[in-house]
Amino acid sequence: MGLERERRFQLSFLITGGWILANVACFTFEYFNLNQREEYFYTRNFFGHSILFSRGAAQAINFNLSILLFTVCRNLLAFIRSIFPKEFGFLFDNAIYAHKRLSYAIIIWSIAHIGAHYYNFLHNYAALSASNTISHQLVNNGNLSLFKIMPAELATEIVSLQAGVSGILLTLVFFIVFTSSAEPIRRSFYNLFYYLHHFTFLIFPLLYWHGNGHAVKRQVNLDVHDPAVCSLPAYSDSWNDPGSICPEPVFQGSFSQSWKWFILSNGFYTIELIIRFFHFIWPVDYVSHEILPSDVLQLKVRKSTLSVRKNSHFIGQYVYVKLPAISIFEWHPFTLTSAPEDGFLQVHIRSAGDWTQNAIRLFKENQAIPKIIIDGPYGAPAQGLDEFQTIICAGTGIGITPFASYVRSAMIRKLESRIYFVWIAPRMDCFEWFDDLLRQAEAKVPFLRVMIFLTLSNMDPATAQDVIYAKVNSSEGNNNKSLRKNFGRPNWDKIFDEVARTNQNANVGVFSCGPKPFTDELRDISKKKSTDQLEFTFFKENF
Repeated sequence: MGLERERRFQLSFLITGGWILANVACFTFEYFNLNQREEYFYTRNFFGHSILFSRGAAQAINFNLSILLFTVCRNLLAFIRSIFPKEFGFLFDNAIYAHKRLSYAIIIWSIAHIGAHYYNFLHNYAALSASNTISHQLVNNGNLSLFKIMPAELATEIVSLQAGVSGILLTLVFFIVFTSSAEPIRRSFYNLFYYLHHFTFLIFPLLYWHGNGHAVKRQVNLDVHDPAVCSLPAYSDSWNDPGSICPEPVFQGSFSQSWKWFILSNGFYTIELIIRFFHFIWPVDYVSHEILPSDVLQLKVRKSTLSVRKNSHFIGQYVYVKLPAISIFEWHPFTLTSAPEDGFLQVHIRSAGDWTQNAIRLFKENQAIPKIIIDGPYGAPAQGLDEFQTIICAGTGIGITPFASYVRSAMIRKLESRIYFVWIAPRMDCFEWFDDLLRQAEAKVPFLRVMIFLTLSNMDPATAQDVIYAKVNSSEGNNNKSLRKNFGRPNWDKIFDEVARTNQNANVGVFSCGPKPFTDELRDISKKKSTDQLEFTFFKENF
């Protein structure tokens, strides 16, 4: 393992380990806190240790939810990334990864919380039918028991409790948000995912309401009723009897404390929304647009003088684009293909879903230019391209856009970095919109090696053979350096071995953007080919 990879692994391991320990600490502290406190003596006796388990799980849920909103505060993360040393940038690039892991933890702890409450109900049922026990006394005296008589229907009894109905609503919201975030739904039905994901904001008021349901109660008259004494058989049968030293215990539910966990993250997210609102009322200035082959929209804009960032950005950053003519709510991320030296912001939008299809149609069919709103730019893994002298840029289809900015900048600055540019697509026309830039770059960047692979995966064998024959024998195929005769998929072992031979004793940055199987393959080959003398440091785009 190379030094860079080892450092990244150690830092990631420490942060992940710290997060896991914090989860355990939240659960353990609450569990043992309630287990030791005298005012919960009868609560523990009546419900058993499942009541402690439910409270511990609830604290772990609060902890993870308190962090969740921070992972989607894009402006806050961009600011923190800008003041941290560059070697820590990858931590903020993985904010979406952290968001998913926090969500998984919340679901796991929620299942544990629900399961513990199920046993709380069972213990309450047992107390209703018990006799000559402390539990039986607690049913008939005080207000600790959830039910005074055996309920005919459990479901009816649960919805009669504030904690019960709020718990059911919370479970429903968690289910909707979690299932609609599954990758197949997110990629194929983005609008459904986008709107249902905003149900998340119902969780915070529901949790506050749930905590005020007073399902867990504490004794409040310890000064006149000592549970260590009054729970003894000699006294427990005479509660409230004339002359008894043990009056009836009085219980009271605590008010919800969940707001203390969420106030900070909700405050920062409110600031985030305010910043986005300013972006909304300050639209960008339109420069130009062009419909390129393969139904790709090239859009150039400039930010107005009212914008804090104006047109400044770094290589590999991305922006969120909103077109109110299509939807006033939806933001869609696109990597900037303009170079920092260009003085404008440029994105390429490929037709790949409802929103992108509508965007391209909007610019095709309308004479009037629609209102364009930009949020960003924000950091991304490709922002680290300038940190390496040797780079492999690998993308599939429109996934090549993160590296377009770097190629433009390398051409303008006449960089002498070694750049291995690998582009994979199923059809010839997928390359046409980017070909002019590659031709110019190859003429001006001395160490740019372009490898383009045409998979022809969407063609029948006869058509593919015709395409290959026509391309190889055409003047364009013979003279165009960008469109070399590479058909099929790249041999990564061969490519990485070539890079290793010509770049000994150096660190190579491997930047990728494409489907998960593609990026997983590159991650694996980067690990496989790394040695103590030569390290392939892997990065991938995340949105």
